[in-house]
Amino acid sequence: MITISEFVRDYISYLIESRRFFHQYPELGFEEIKTSSKISGLLKEWDYKVIDSIAKTGIIACINENGSGKPISIRIDMDGLPIEEKTNLDFESKIKGKMHACGHDMHIAIGLGLAKLFSDNLDFFNFPINFIFQPAEELLSGASKMIEENNFDLLKSKAIFGLHVWNQLEVGEIAINDGPIMASIDAFEVEVEGEGGHGSSPELAIDPIITLAEIVLASQTIISRNVSAKDEAVLSITSINAGDTVNVIPQKGKLLGSIRTYDANIRELIKNRFEEIVFNVSNGMNCKAKVKWLQNAPTLVNDKSLTEKIQSSINKLPYKNVENFKLMGSEDASYFWEKTPGLYMFIGAHIEGENLKYSHHHSQFMVDEKALEIGLITMLSSILTFEDMDWEY
Repeated sequence: MITISEFVRDYISYLIESRRFFHQYPELGFEEIKTSSKISGLLKEWDYKVIDSIAKTGIIACINENGSGKPISIRIDMDGLPIEEKTNLDFESKIKGKMHACGHDMHIAIGLGLAKLFSDNLDFFNFPINFIFQPAEELLSGASKMIEENNFDLLKSKAIFGLHVWNQLEVGEIAINDGPIMASIDAFEVEVEGEGGHGSSPELAIDPIITLAEIVLASQTIISRNVSAKDEAVLSITSINAGDTVNVIPQKGKLLGSIRTYDANIRELIKNRFEEIVFNVSNGMNCKAKVKWLQNAPTLVNDKSLTEKIQSSINKLPYKNVENFKLMGSEDASYFWEKTPGLYMFIGAHIEGENLKYSHHHSQFMVDEKALEIGLITMLSSILTFEDMDWEY
C-alpha cells in the first residue's frame, strides 16, 4: 500500500522553491516563452517525452506510455496577468506590470512536483501519464488552440485531472463536486453607429449614446424575464465608450460585456435574445449595429461517475470537502473536459488574517503555500483512486 504523505514529504521544499521561482517571472498568455522553456527542460531531464511549442508555448509531456494501468492526463495552466504586484513578498514579481495574481505559479509548482514524483517512482505508478501545460488560460484561448494544433486522441486518456488554488476557501478545504463547477462564458462587443452632430442640435443627429443606454437597460431584462429563477445566469455590461467632448454627439459608440451560465440551452437563449435586443433597439433608433462575439468557453463539467469514485476516498484525507461548490467564473480547461471525462478541484489557500477582498486578479493577491502540499496530496490521491490502487494518507 502506498502512503501518500511519505511520498509527498520529500517534495515539499521543491514545491515552495518552484512556486517562488515562477512567481518572480510571470508571463502573459501566449508569451510564456521562458516559463515554457524552463518546464520543458525539467520534464526532459526527468525522462518525459516532450512535445513543446504547441499553440506557441504549450507543452504535452508523456511518461510510462506502455504502462499497464489506465492512461491519465493532468492539465496545468501557466500564464500571469497584466497587473503591477503590490504584495511586498520577498519573491515579488521582477517583471514590471506583470504578476501571478491568480495562482497559476502554484499550479505550475504542483504540476512539476507531481511530474517529478511520478518520474522518481515509476515502479509504483505503472500507468501512462500525460501532462498538459497550457498557455493563455486568462485569455480563454490556450486550450482550444492546443486542441486545434494537436490530436489529443493520441493521448488515449481515460480521465483528465486539474486543480485551482482558491484564496476564498480556507486552507484544508477542498471542493471536489460533480456536474457544472465553472460557468460558460461568451464575451461580446457591440458597436452602434448613428449620425454625429452638435450637442446643441440633437434633432439633426442620430445619437448612438441613447441607443447604447437603451440596449444596456433592455438587456438586463433577459435574465429576469426570459430565464427561470431556478437557472443560474449572469449578463454583465462592463464597458461603455462613446464620444470624448462636451459638445459633440459622436458618430459611433460601443459596449463590452459577457454572458455566463451553466446550461448550454440557457446559454444559447441568452445570446439569441441579446442579439435580438441589440438589433431591434438599434433599428428603432435609426442606428446600425454590429455584435462581435469575443472570448468564449463552455461550462466546465466534472464527470459524475469519476467524481463520485474520487469522493468516496476523500474521507481518508485530513481535509474537508466543501459540498455544492461552483463558480460563475469561467475556465477554458472546459474544452479538454469536453473531450475526456474529467475532475477539476479547488484547493483552499486563504491566508489566515488576510483581507478576503484581495481575491484573484488583485494586485495584493496572496495565497498560503500550505496549499501546495494539500494540492499535491489531493491530486495524487485522486489519481491513485482512479487507478484502483490501494493507498493511505
